[in-house]
Amino acid sequence: LSKDGNMYVGRNYEWSFEDDLTLVTSRSNGRYAHTGFSLLMFGRLDGMNEKGLVVTMAAGNPGPPPEHKPGLRFWVLIRAILEQCATVAEAVELTTPFPLAFNLNMLVADRNGKAVLIEKTPDVQALKYSDNTPLWSTNHFTLDGPRTPDTKIMRFSQVRYDLIKKTLSRDSISRIDIIKILTS
Repeated sequence: LSKDGNMYVGRNYEWSFEDDLTLVTSRSNGRYAHTGFSLLMFGRLDGMNEKGLVVTMAAGNPGPPPEHKPGLRFWVLIRAILEQCATVAEAVELTTPFPLAFNLNMLVADRNGKAVLIEKTPDVQALKYSDNTPLWSTNHFTLDGPRTPDTKIMRFSQVRYDLIKKTLSRDSISRIDIIKILTS
């Protein structure tokens, strides 16, 4: 929550220049309508659904890629959350058993002011809830479980993480502060 009392979710788009970069709205029978950026047209990088649930991939594949693990990629999980979940609790419930063949950092927030950082590998999942404090993520794991002592952290990821932490650790955060972080 910012000093104006609103929750803001922000994301910068530096994942890949080869992505669709197509903003789509999907409406399927029996599913929540949602708008977000597509990946391979079918999947989603992020989005917001009609219930006010926001999902964003904060980073993908931090560390060594999972070799020969059965499961699906992150963009399938994000679309499933957008289509099937209205709250953070529902998103965590869907994500926990989800067979993921990827290493993923994901932020989820709902219209009730709840938010969670989910760090997930094919074998381990860790959660950090907001408790009305800012959540952020870059391209590396920070929570025990996915993060191991031998996890290598790319320098650019640590620099961005430290900048975000310094800015968001202040007592009062504004919408402008968040925009500055995302454009720095």
